[in-house]
Amino acid sequence: MEILPDHTVCPWLSLDHHLEILRATWEQRPQQLYLRTLEPVLICAAEEGELQGLERKRRAVAAEEGLPRCPVASFPPRDHDIPVHRPRELADLLLKSVREEVWS
Repeated sequence: MEILPDHTVCPWLSLDHHLEILRATWEQRPQQLYLRTLEPVLICAAEEGELQGLERKRRAVAAEEGLPRCPVASFPPRDHDIPVHRPRELADLLLKSVREEVWS
C-alpha cells in the first residue's frame, strides 16, 4: 500500500500485477527448491487450530529432509500474516535464532 499526502492509502500494485504475484505464490512448490538451498532456513507457519490441521501444516512445511538446518516455528491460529499480526513474537523468534546461531 502507498500512503498518499492526504494520509489515505491506495494499492501500490495494479490489480493485474497483484494477481500475478498471488498466482505465482500459489503455484510455487518450495520442496523443489530445498535441494538447491545451501543456507539455513527458518520456517514460520500459522496453525490451523485443530490438531489434525497443525500436523498437516507441519508436514506441509517441514523441510528437514531437504535442508540441513530448518527449524519450524508455529504461530497461533488465524495469524496467517505473521509479520502483521505477531510482529513482536516474530522479531523475538528471529533474535533468538540469531543468538542461537541458527544462521552461522
